[in-house]
Amino acid sequence: MRLLLIIAAETILASAITFVLYGWDKRLARLNGQNPNSHSRISEQTLLIMSLIGGWPGGLIGSRVFRHKTVKQSYRASFYGVVGLHVGAVAALLYWNFAGGSIEDIRELLLE
Repeated sequence: MRLLLIIAAETILASAITFVLYGWDKRLARLNGQNPNSHSRISEQTLLIMSLIGGWPGGLIGSRVFRHKTVKQSYRASFYGVVGLHVGAVAALLYWNFAGGSIEDIRELLLE
C-alpha cells in the first residue's frame, strides 16, 4: 500500500510540473512567433523525460488545454511510447510488490 501512495504522489507532482512546462513552452512558442529566436524553448526531450517519470497525465491534459504539441506526429508517437513505458514499468513494479517483493530485493538486483 505504501508503494502505491508513493507512486500516486510522484505522479501528481510530476504531472503538475509537466502541465506547467507545456503551458510555458506554448507561451514561449507564441512569443517566438512575434520575434523569432527571442526566447529559448523547452525541449521536446525535457517534456518526454518529465512524462516518462510520471508526468504524462499532466502532459496529456496540458497538450489539450494549451493546444500544444498536438499536430506533430513524431512527437505524439514518442509521447505515447513514453506513456506505454511508464505504465508498463509501474504495472510491473506493483505486480512485483504485491507478489511479495521488497525494496531490499531491488537493491540486491541493482548491486549484483
